[in-house]
This record gives sequence, C-alpha cells and structure tokens, in this order.
Amino acid sequence: MNIVNLKPEESDFEAFWKVCAIKKLKALCKIKYEAIVGEGLKTRMLDRDSGTYVELELTGTHEELKSGMIKYNEQQTDPVTYKLKEYTCMTSTWLNQGRWMDSA
Repeated sequence: MNIVNLKPEESDFEAFWKVCAIKKLKALCKIKYEAIVGEGLKTRMLDRDSGTYVELELTGTHEELKSGMIKYNEQQTDPVTYKLKEYTCMTSTWLNQGRWMDSA
C-alpha cells in the first residue's frame, strides 16, 4: 500500500515566517530571505558617520536567520506585558540590515 502525503512540506521560508513577530510585506521578505540563503543579497546601507552609502552583500543560513529572529523577538518583547517594544523593526528591514548577525 502506498501512502501519499497530500499536505506539502513546509518550506524553510515558511518555517522562518512562523517565528517572525511582525508579519508584513511577506512577498518582499520572501525575496530577501531566498537571496540571503542563496547567492547572497546585495544591498546598501547609509553610514551615518560619513553620510554615504556602503555596499554590502548579506549571506546566512536558514538556521542563522531563524535563530536570530527568535533572539531578536525575545529582546524586543516586554517581559511583563508580552507586547513588542515600540521601535521593533519590520521583518523586511531586519533582513535588509543583516540583524541576525547582531545576536550571533
């Protein structure tokens, strides 16, 4: 007897998305996520000291991004009210700024 799984397996991105506290701009986040875990995301950030943009390429594994997001959410959650702090960045910004490296 053959057993067929009718429920598709969860993708790495969907597993990452489940742990994100702010679930906005999913399509953009998916593009950024797939670039980061794939060939790398080429982006630029403003260096506030010099006032110029710095080119960078962000890479990471699914595990690094997922565990980094879990740690970020813990840091941004008020332990008394369990609400996110006012200045919690959106997931797309978190990805674009390489924030998973902050908690490594």
